[in-house]
Amino acid sequence: MDLRIQKTLREIRAAFAELSRARPIEKITVKELCAKALINKATFYFHYKNIGELIEEIEDEFVEKLTGGIDYADLFFTDPEQFILRLWRAFREMPDARLLMNGRRGFDLLGILYESLRRSIYKERPEIKSIDGMDVGLTYMLSGLFAVAPKHRALPVEERAKQAGRATAAVLREYGLRGGKRETADGCGEFGGKPAKA
Repeated sequence: MDLRIQKTLREIRAAFAELSRARPIEKITVKELCAKALINKATFYFHYKNIGELIEEIEDEFVEKLTGGIDYADLFFTDPEQFILRLWRAFREMPDARLLMNGRRGFDLLGILYESLRRSIYKERPEIKSIDGMDVGLTYMLSGLFAVAPKHRALPVEERAKQAGRATAAVLREYGLRGGKRETADGCGEFGGKPAKA
């Protein structure tokens, strides 16, 4: 990509980030973004149809960076606390996290993140798709993870992850999963797991 184009795109992103700190992202206009980035409207429209397209591009990159490289999806079953801690730390380290969560679109982004995580978990453990109600349970657990993080900021992140991990493990037990294995009627794991403790 041409260096001038790269520079313009960086300026647009930087101006968008600065404006998003002051107000919800859906209230940012092309006119004020261009003024902040020191570009004209024609330049903006050469790269984007509208602000929504810019936001979608940032969201897509954000979700891909956060969930595309997840190599720890199995921890969701074997060590929920570590899964949650790693996910939250990755989220916190993402430069666009705060600006994307600003305003009504933050709720939409959580839905996109949930879908991406859900696909990662099902890819890691395709056999759990057949568990009755598992999709609802997974929605419940993953949605809860993103609600706990900001709601209980006063607690250290490790303590939040520990408590959320315990709750996630309890829900997994309700679905008959122990260490990622489905229990059979005799208490043994369907996939070679050890009998569950009573």
